[in-house]
Amino acid sequence: MEILFVSSEVAPWSKTGGLGDVGGALPRALAARGHDVTVVSARYRSIDAKAQGFELLPGALRVRGEPASLWVRRGRPEVHLLEHERFFGSRPGIYGEGEREYGDNAERFAFLTRAALAVPAATRKRVRIVHANDWQTALAPYLLRHEHG
Repeated sequence: MEILFVSSEVAPWSKTGGLGDVGGALPRALAARGHDVTVVSARYRSIDAKAQGFELLPGALRVRGEPASLWVRRGRPEVHLLEHERFFGSRPGIYGEGEREYGDNAERFAFLTRAALAVPAATRKRVRIVHANDWQTALAPYLLRHEHG
């Protein structure tokens, strides 16, 4: 089965708690069972993609008119990191700093979700199942029905 797994956290690259653990372990377990799993998450400032074995894909992904870059780490599962300076690259935290959340988190993760849904077309992958992991990607089923349906 071809599965697109979308998560705001994927260990070992990003993790604040259990969500990062699930984002890292579940795709690996599904791939080990023979599924073709593509993981999409954000490239946060703390992630040195090149040093972590990711390569920058040529060409920009466009999400609602805004360009974003896509990094890939090939393997099972294949992991993609979405690079967007304003939403992810310029901030020291995943959701906020200290006890303060970023005021635009809904917009940031809507952007991530939209971009993740564009990854299969951009990489010529077929997807049959979309796994939206937690509130950050909960917009995916709506977008699939109303923008990709």
